[in-house]
Amino acid sequence: MRWRVPRDWEGETVFLIGGGPSVSEVDLNRLRGQRVVVINGSYAVYPQADTLVFTDVRWWGKYKPKFKGEIITIDPVHKLYPKTIKVLDRQRSSGLSNDPSRLTCWHTSMTTAINLIVLRGASRIAIIGLDGHGLWHHDPYPMNWGRNRKRFYFHGEALKAQVDPLKAMGVQVYNLNPHSTHKMFPFATLDEMLMKEAA
Repeated sequence: MRWRVPRDWEGETVFLIGGGPSVSEVDLNRLRGQRVVVINGSYAVYPQADTLVFTDVRWWGKYKPKFKGEIITIDPVHKLYPKTIKVLDRQRSSGLSNDPSRLTCWHTSMTTAINLIVLRGASRIAIIGLDGHGLWHHDPYPMNWGRNRKRFYFHGEALKAQVDPLKAMGVQVYNLNPHSTHKMFPFATLDEMLMKEAA
């Protein structure tokens, strides 16, 4: 049976950890006590996160992470997945899904994680590791998975398509890497975001 996203993070600030190399420059210990979502291999640098999001069955098959929080993915349900994984349908288009049984996945898992956080009712998202260049802060994925030279361009286009729907829903998104090539979200510092959450 497919999972449906509950609106259980109403009004919260959620810290979202992506795969960019700038993650290694952030003191993640400062996130203790905050709501945190990790994408793919980022679980290894912050294993105490609330939620792990992945969208590629190859990734699960290779790493099978020992993660104690909730694990969420999108279609298809695969025989490799334990029954504890929460599976939703995939919206194969840009933007945001408003359906709690469906998440967007468009060029990057970041779109999926953002959609999940929005559906859970958060009011702010602070993204760590949204760099738009380089490789990853974690072990590189196998070369035979393919690496599109224009992947950061496509990632950027997919994230830009979420800007207007996010504004319409009243969700503020900030990029915590001022050196990122992705400039569709305003930049902020970790200090600023922690102060917003404390306010």
